[in-house]
Amino acid sequence: DPRYAPAWSGIARNFQNQADVGLLSNSEGYARAREAEEKASAIDPNYAPAHACLGFIAMTTNDLVSAAKHFKRALALDPSDLSVLRDSAEFLQSLGRVQEALALQEAVVRRDPVNMITLHDLGWDQRCTGQFDAALASFRSVLSLSPGRAQAHYQICVTMLLKGDAPAALAEIEQEKSEVSRLIGLPMVYHALGRNTESDAALATLIAKFEKDWSANIAVVYAFRGDADKAFEWLDKAEQYEDPGLSQILAEKLLDNIHSDPRWLPFLRKIGKAPDQLAKIEFKMPPLPQ
Repeated sequence: DPRYAPAWSGIARNFQNQADVGLLSNSEGYARAREAEEKASAIDPNYAPAHACLGFIAMTTNDLVSAAKHFKRALALDPSDLSVLRDSAEFLQSLGRVQEALALQEAVVRRDPVNMITLHDLGWDQRCTGQFDAALASFRSVLSLSPGRAQAHYQICVTMLLKGDAPAALAEIEQEKSEVSRLIGLPMVYHALGRNTESDAALATLIAKFEKDWSANIAVVYAFRGDADKAFEWLDKAEQYEDPGLSQILAEKLLDNIHSDPRWLPFLRKIGKAPDQLAKIEFKMPPLPQ
């Protein structure tokens, strides 16, 4: 049925997911997602998930004002829809409101405790708020439901690195199914293990294969390795390449060690995420679902 809005919305999310795991370029994946979601919205202007997905896409391009408008509309239409709530939590994170994002994801998981996407997002929020053991439990729940789930082993790897357990992190990243996620994790794990030659080689491979679509993650690797100059060089590239990964840099704990660098705040201002800029984004969640 070409006039069925949920079908077009589902197609849009598939394109978005393919970009997120490296199966499509960011430019192609998000452009096709936007096109499909706009069709869904044109067919049914009151279909809340379409507005939420359009908000998510606007968020990835740092058009936070447009994103807020889409999310407000989605929540007004259906404040109980799980995909709307998940995307709203991502938006809260992009605004640096990580505790609010976590509370919202926890509410969503209470309603749908065996949804892999929801559990993965909860684990990400838990990791970003320093709840590492809880994050590990969430990501392992994802793997118990879907052993081949892309990025889950990577997320466990990163959480182990943040806990200071590099050997456990290596065991996890070696099981990661997604090539790009594996290549992002390996340079950090090897660095933590003191295997610098292998870290350099893995990072060189990541750059050679995924420079444009994963430049923000390359910046994360350099930040973790203690190379602030290279980290900011790649953050600038991520901005030039319009990498969607920049949408979540305020929450990413792997960047914590460059927050005190005098270049951090000017970079946030350049992409519209300085504190005073974010304070102007009007977005308030309705009461959380029970």
